[in-house]
Amino acid sequence: MLNKAIISLFLLFIVGSYCQPVSIQFFYQWPGYDYINYQVVRLSDGKILQNVTNINPDQYGIWGFLTTNDTSEILLFGTASNSIQVKSFWPSTDSFQQEFIASYPYSFTFALQPLLWNPHTLTTYVPGLFFNENERAVLSLLEFKLDTAQKTYPIELGISDTTTTRFNSDPVGAYDGSNYYYVYFSIDNIDGLAQYSFSQNTSKLVTFIEPVVPLKLHGIDQLYYFNGQLYYCKYVTLVGVTISTMSFDSGNVVVIYKDNNIATKGYQQNIQPFVFDPTTGTILILNTYNGNLYIDVFDILTKTVIKSSSLPNTIPYETVMIAPSVQSN
Repeated sequence: MLNKAIISLFLLFIVGSYCQPVSIQFFYQWPGYDYINYQVVRLSDGKILQNVTNINPDQYGIWGFLTTNDTSEILLFGTASNSIQVKSFWPSTDSFQQEFIASYPYSFTFALQPLLWNPHTLTTYVPGLFFNENERAVLSLLEFKLDTAQKTYPIELGISDTTTTRFNSDPVGAYDGSNYYYVYFSIDNIDGLAQYSFSQNTSKLVTFIEPVVPLKLHGIDQLYYFNGQLYYCKYVTLVGVTISTMSFDSGNVVVIYKDNNIATKGYQQNIQPFVFDPTTGTILILNTYNGNLYIDVFDILTKTVIKSSSLPNTIPYETVMIAPSVQSN
């Protein structure tokens, strides 16, 4: 069972009215993973507050943030030498340090998305597909225990592919901050949500009554939980962006925001398009096009874009590890 008090430190639900992150931080890896670049960019004017590049001798591949507080230690989850590794990065000294190494005894795949980290049990959770002994993909909550004395296995969520049905994409999920993990999945002609309870170790499934068209298009999607509601973000190349609410209880999906301004923003899917900031209750929508970085700040409570701006772009192509930063100068 998760230690709720500790986990809540990393998933705060503090609402800032008409606020937004001051800066964003990101890691970029050269093709081949020979170097890791870390930058902090201020959103008001595009000023680069920090920019450092480190040699990456063990070819460490970053899969996601475990913690993002760049005033002290940032924890990163990734892989190197066929093992799971957690490394810390210290912005104050621009240095990496090895923290944990563990093996994984099964085959899996998952989409890049926010990870759930329990520092008390040294366990990372992320929705994904686990491949069983019959090589069937099983919808799962992948569990990685970094205490090497324990072997870990996926938490299966009750649906798998068959000889005639296949998952359309890797699942994405969101933790509610107390007990439930929600996982959006798409298999064959079915879209739905799985709900997993940590306290009861049980899962339930619901399929959507009327899946909206954007769910069927290939693109980048993310699921976030904020203030009692699930928000599903979809970015489709050369089409645009939608943000929808999803209800596990009713199975309803409602589009609350849509933008298909291709002429200005391009929507060419060059970088991570969504950055969720639970502290301010906002979702940043990022696009790079014609040398510019376009930023739309979507306020979750008012369900509106409260600010749109453009800056000279400094984020490298295919940067997919972006998070809010607390640095301002």
